[in-house]
Amino acid sequence: MEGFVLKSADGVVTVAMSHVRDLKKFFPFLDEIYVIRNGYDPADFKQTSPFKFPKFTFLHAGSVFGSRINRFIEFLFALKEFKESTDFQVVILGSIDRKILDLIERLDLSKLVKIERTKPHKEAIRWILGADVLLLVTAGEHIPTMKLYEYLASGNFILHIGYSWGEAGKLISKYHAGISVPPKRREITDAIRDIIHGNLLQNSKSTKIRNIEEISWPRLAKKFALILKDISR
Repeated sequence: MEGFVLKSADGVVTVAMSHVRDLKKFFPFLDEIYVIRNGYDPADFKQTSPFKFPKFTFLHAGSVFGSRINRFIEFLFALKEFKESTDFQVVILGSIDRKILDLIERLDLSKLVKIERTKPHKEAIRWILGADVLLLVTAGEHIPTMKLYEYLASGNFILHIGYSWGEAGKLISKYHAGISVPPKRREITDAIRDIIHGNLLQNSKSTKIRNIEEISWPRLAKKFALILKDISR
């Protein structure tokens, strides 16, 4: 059925380059495949003031369940080295698997890691804007989360626990928006140390070149309109 629908289509639109590769692999007859990213709504950021945190803050905005758990566990083990630190805090904004809550307790990270309940979307954007570092823990390498686009739009530094060759890693690299760190505790520990005590953030601010507007919803809508015009000829 899927193949029949695709054969009947004049064009196919997907949200990630990895989908293009998969579609061409399983349906080699496809010629016209377009990518329209999920993007972000610039209206979410207008007249929105950043939330004021009391200290340097790593923020994870979003739930921690399912396939994200293993990588998040690696991040928590990496934090062990800093559990006595008063230089920063980690704030998790959203619902969390019981396994993660138990591990925070077992590793004695309760003073360093703060749990906040899910906020309304506009309020969550305020928290994203107010954070010093945005923590992104991806479930895999092929589909970037919607949250990534809001992270990118904020202009704040992103610490991505995942691989640079994945969809999220490539977008972060393209927009000079942060770093991707393999989900291994030693590498994560080193990255945190370089952010807190090194020059990683300062160097990022001085080299940042951005054209993030190209993945805003108005720009993506125009791109989609051009695609429709192209395939309807």
